[in-house]
Amino acid sequence: MKGFAGWAYNVSWFTLGIVFASIMLFGVVAVQAATTISTNITTGGTLSVTGLSSLTGFQSTASSSVASTLNVTGVSTLAGLVSSASSTFTGALQASSTLQSTGAVRFYDTFQATGASTLTGDVTMGGGSGALTLTTTNAATSTATIGCVQTYATSTDTAVRMEFTTSAVSTTTHRQGAAQIGGTVVWIFGTCP
Repeated sequence: MKGFAGWAYNVSWFTLGIVFASIMLFGVVAVQAATTISTNITTGGTLSVTGLSSLTGFQSTASSSVASTLNVTGVSTLAGLVSSASSTFTGALQASSTLQSTGAVRFYDTFQATGASTLTGDVTMGGGSGALTLTTTNAATSTATIGCVQTYATSTDTAVRMEFTTSAVSTTTHRQGAAQIGGTVVWIFGTCP
């Protein structure tokens, strides 16, 4: 220590200033290169990060707003309400419970439901012939409960409806000889009531 004190006593103030400035510069550069904080960070204002942030542990937030694209490469679990003005899913969207939408939901490809589907409002299907197909196999039947069946005549585009009458007809030659009792189905010009 005596050697440094003697040296500092004999050098000029200018030299001491340069040495002190060099020490401060290297200290600031070392701090700017990487900083590790081992305790909590509490801020009363905005925490601003200009570069990429990697958060490897659990993150909790009361509310968040994303002004640009939010990219999630792994599984994302959202326990509460998620509100979005517009979202595009390029992969699978899965819900283990009820998936609710207050607005319209549009599917640009095939909609598949493996369980029963309940549609409480009016259902309109476009697409021309084959828009609605009820499949059946030798082991199962398909049932459609419809109050009124309406179609259109192909040559005049006139509405035609089918009505089931109350007169009974009995036959024994229908469906491989099994006795069948049924009614008459007639078609009438006009729309469903």
